[in-house]
Amino acid sequence: MENLLVAVLIHERPEPFQALHGRLADLSVKAYCAKKCTEAERLIAQYQPLMVFVDLPIWSESHGDLVNMAKGTDQTLNIVVVGPLPDTEEYVSAIKQGAFNFVAPPLSYEALIGVVHSAAIDARERRESPAQTLSAHAAG
Repeated sequence: MENLLVAVLIHERPEPFQALHGRLADLSVKAYCAKKCTEAERLIAQYQPLMVFVDLPIWSESHGDLVNMAKGTDQTLNIVVVGPLPDTEEYVSAIKQGAFNFVAPPLSYEALIGVVHSAAIDARERRESPAQTLSAHAAG
């Protein structure tokens, strides 16, 4: 597939990430899993994903490091926090801390396609934006 979408999943518990991994595969997203942020950093450097899905407990402990990691990569990416339950307060908190989005089970195909689409489009546009700016300056 020419424009294969890639994601990294950071989690220590199997659920809901097994279901998420399957749903992402259904959406033609290749997902790589990590249990720790250091493992995720290596995967991000290697595969340059457009999005990272992170378990809420890991996000709660490491959101500052994750946001800095996302900003510090050569390739822009978006972080989606995965909570155990739909929770408006956790959603708002995650967004304020720098997450792109927040999802929780049940991870329906319809809901996930919207999250994946918006995260991928946003990351791609931000990746292309500096390159287009540089090209315009070089041509001018």
